Amino acid sequence: MGKAKFASGLGFRDLESFNIALLAKQDYRLLQRPDALLSKILKFKYFPHFSFFEAKIGSNPSYIWSIHATKNLELDSDEYVFALIDLDHKYWNTPLIDSIFSSTEAEIVKKIPIRAYNCPDRVIWRCLKNGIFSVKNAYHLHKEMVERAKGQGSSFNSQKDTWLNIPNATKVFTLKACLESLPTKANLFKKTVVESPDFPICLSEAETIIHTIWDCHAAKDVWSTSSKKVQKSGLFASGFMQSFSSAKKIWQRRNSFIFQDNFIHPNLLIQQAKQLLTEYQEGQASKVVSKGASKSNHTSWEPLPLGTDKVNWDAAAKHEDGRVGIGIVIRDFEERVIASRSMQRYMLTNSYTVESQGALQAIIFARDIGFRRIILEGDALQFM
Repeated sequence: MGKAKFASGLGFRDLESFNIALLAKQDYRLLQRPDALLSKILKFKYFPHFSFFEAKIGSNPSYIWSIHATKNLELDSDEYVFALIDLDHKYWNTPLIDSIFSSTEAEIVKKIPIRAYNCPDRVIWRCLKNGIFSVKNAYHLHKEMVERAKGQGSSFNSQKDTWLNIPNATKVFTLKACLESLPTKANLFKKTVVESPDFPICLSEAETIIHTIWDCHAAKDVWSTSSKKVQKSGLFASGFMQSFSSAKKIWQRRNSFIFQDNFIHPNLLIQQAKQLLTEYQEGQASKVVSKGASKSNHTSWEPLPLGTDKVNWDAAAKHEDGRVGIGIVIRDFEERVIASRSMQRYMLTNSYTVESQGALQAIIFARDIGFRRIILEGDALQFM
């Protein structure tokens, strides 16, 4: 009953989580409004030499502060990253990052966009694209944290991402396997279709779904070959996708052995499962137009006000290696091309980040070469 409607619940509010979300709103206000009277009073009394995140409950605290302090996250230490940034070029210090982090972590760090100007850092709410705190969003976040603490680690979004990125045939197979509706020997034996329920590959046990794709030594050979050690550890969404694909291939190998007397080696089977999943996901990615982009409508050139220039830009991402290409063209009011530029960046390849970075680079390019009155034109409707 307490689950959200988008997670197949009734949407009744949990009072504890809701109260914590309301309290978090007050903390967010203290961070966003340091000049407010309440913020100044609390800072002067409880954390005059530290930040809000480093503040302790102290001795004999007031009622309001004791509530706030006990709910704050305890951070081991502040993570300063100035040394990791080349401030002259506004880019990451790649050699230093490669020497400190593992290769996987280093690639993730280098894809994080860096501000173009040396502006003071500010606190944003990372769970929403606009960066503004929302009690509703904080409530759902706390509910998800509670479920994870209870061992229910899969959020609605991760489940949704998992099912959206696997072929429909694999979805149908997984559903039938969970419902025990696949034509195994055990099911056929119950309906007197076959004379024996034994699994034709090992001939040691009845052919059930669990035995066919999990318990049989032939299936275990496949899972031990896979890069995802599914029988030993937990999985993220990508691991589940590969596991579903591998399970379907194990079932297809069973059919091939029975009807064609052909048994596929575990290494080849895993390669086929990975290739099938990769080809499907690449095909889906090539079909999907950037969510923030509008359909090309080939609008004709419209005259600009005298003394105004138009800056057109676009950005495209290659998801495999995190490369983003940005193209910029500047034209005057007579439609003459004055300047153009193309560049390549490594960053997170979600559509919002890519398009916003393209718009930012277009503005910086126009400013650096001396343009002040411009009309910025792009196809990203999320923020244009």
